[in-house]
Amino acid sequence: MKNRAIILTEAGPQIGFGHLTRCQSIADLLKTKNYQVKLLIDSQRSYIKDEICINWPLLCETVSSLLSKADIVIVDSFLIDDQVVESILNIQPMTLFIDDFVRRDYKTGIVLDWTINAEHNFFTNQHQNVKYLLGSKYCSLRSDFNNQRSKDIQSKVKKVLITFGGSDIRNLSKPILRHILKYHTNLEANLIIGQGFPSSDFSEFNSANVNLIYNAKAKDMKSIMETCDLAICGGGQTLYELAFCGLPSIVISLSENQFDDINGFKRIGFINYIGAWDSKTILSDLNQSLLEFSPINRRENASIAGQKAVDGLGGFRLIKKILHIIGND
Repeated sequence: MKNRAIILTEAGPQIGFGHLTRCQSIADLLKTKNYQVKLLIDSQRSYIKDEICINWPLLCETVSSLLSKADIVIVDSFLIDDQVVESILNIQPMTLFIDDFVRRDYKTGIVLDWTINAEHNFFTNQHQNVKYLLGSKYCSLRSDFNNQRSKDIQSKVKKVLITFGGSDIRNLSKPILRHILKYHTNLEANLIIGQGFPSSDFSEFNSANVNLIYNAKAKDMKSIMETCDLAICGGGQTLYELAFCGLPSIVISLSENQFDDINGFKRIGFINYIGAWDSKTILSDLNQSLLEFSPINRRENASIAGQKAVDGLGGFRLIKKILHIIGND
């Protein structure tokens, strides 16, 4: 008989898809350990195969029953309040909470924060009844991000990846692409257009220097990251995939909860951070950052730093640790 795992998360055009993506990566790894995994998403519509769309924070009888019968419960939510957390812990005291924003002081359960350098910076007041899994060594990537190879850094930047997540919550893709086409005509721009984008009409960008990639799968993202020379992106979970591929990145923060990831990668020299999404100088700062990333040695050093921080084995370490904590190893 298979063991049972329940994963609770959220997704949608207004909040993005980063939580769903990383939960899916954990679900895939649990399945390799003979777990039957149910992925419950607080969402208005379905985005991936086999997930269940339900307003699970209400903890209706059906959800509570699933939690009580599960061997592993994992919660990845930015929206739930302390009362929901307490109710879940009353049902499953060893629930694992993914918390990369240090939102609350947990008294029991398992806390996972794979923010780079989290083991040194966060959850410093630790409770005896809580197990803490901290740092990028536990970062779980999608299964296609495997077999890490050193990136071949080109002498000049020619191909740029532009990606602001599955929903582009700040509508940055078009203005950034327009700017690149107008002021950096030597660059080939590769724009990722996700399923939650506010508009799918990019007909104005009919140029030989633009590749529009719609609803890219993980294997497609990896391939694009491996062939591009630089990325312009938000500061969410995609940063960890970029680091795995060793693709130096120019980063714009899209929300407050991205600052810790951004600061961590900035500290090790993997990224250039050019400000928040609503900065009045974002385009001029982008110009400066492109100039700073021109020297090959700057990009070589960034690439090495990123791959050192995210080696692609974090998911395996994570699952091994979880199973050991719950006594199922």
